[in-house]
Amino acid sequence: MVNCGEKLIDPELEVNVEDGEHNTICEIRDHLVYNNPKMTPEIAESLALFYCNYIHGQTTIWVILRHVSQAGATRVLSFQVVKDNQIICIDWFIQDLLGNKAHKKFNGLIVKGGGMDMGFHIVYCLSRKLFGDGYRFKHRWL
Repeated sequence: MVNCGEKLIDPELEVNVEDGEHNTICEIRDHLVYNNPKMTPEIAESLALFYCNYIHGQTTIWVILRHVSQAGATRVLSFQVVKDNQIICIDWFIQDLLGNKAHKKFNGLIVKGGGMDMGFHIVYCLSRKLFGDGYRFKHRWL
């Protein structure tokens, strides 16, 4: 039986992405469905597969500021990771996992708030949701 506690996966462990009854993807999928009642198993499985293939083992998430509203209270940010010398946009992953909306014009996620580093805020929330520890990922601005 899968432990569906707050900690999703130990980032130090090796990821087993093989198809089968008991592997990392199934554990992550079950955790996401258990802790997010509105999430369908199909979306949870695609998030788990993406995590295992691209995000596991990463330490830095790169943030791009795409737009700031005139009032300064809303920003559009885009998030990237580097895997095997390829830049991979993880906006859809964050959108599905954290619930941020995508901006139609500026290619990024809408982040409301100001007075603090909003890139850090999203990366912290992502890390907290995945690991139960908000400081597993670092962020850098591009």
